[in-house]
Amino acid sequence: MPGTSRILVAALALSLGPLASVALAQAVVPPTTEPGAGPARPPSAGEPNLQTPNPKAADLGAYRGMLQTVEQQVRDSLAKVEGGARPTQTGAMSPDAIQLMQSVINAREAVGRAPASFENNPTFGEVSRHMRERFANLNRGRMEQSEVTEAGRDMLQSLQRLRAAVDSAGPA
Repeated sequence: MPGTSRILVAALALSLGPLASVALAQAVVPPTTEPGAGPARPPSAGEPNLQTPNPKAADLGAYRGMLQTVEQQVRDSLAKVEGGARPTQTGAMSPDAIQLMQSVINAREAVGRAPASFENNPTFGEVSRHMRERFANLNRGRMEQSEVTEAGRDMLQSLQRLRAAVDSAGPA
């Protein structure tokens, strides 16, 4: 079972200490499909398939579906952070803020999966450039919870702008 092996790897990594955990985590690459399921399928409108290793969306409908999925994830994570408990230690982030940061990272990756037919869209270019500049250091170093919250709001606005451009570009 893939889930069981991941749990065992996590338990082993935790027992080996911080440096060994990092090395082990970098050495373990999760499979992109279940055993015997065949090759990874490209994302589609009905199944955004965000767990595959960054394939391009087949068409605008699939891309729209991916954007809607990550937009909802960012929105939900942001709502939890804004309505949730504050961290008790100075400089610490709540688990909800960590989840928001991961949602923002996932959204940034999903934006890069635009189909080739959409990559020359001016809004796509502007939003992609903004995201590269704004979120380049999101996962590096320490961030205050307020910075993560602001990044979540910014990502949500960027996703909404990009999705509007996809909607106006045409049908699926």
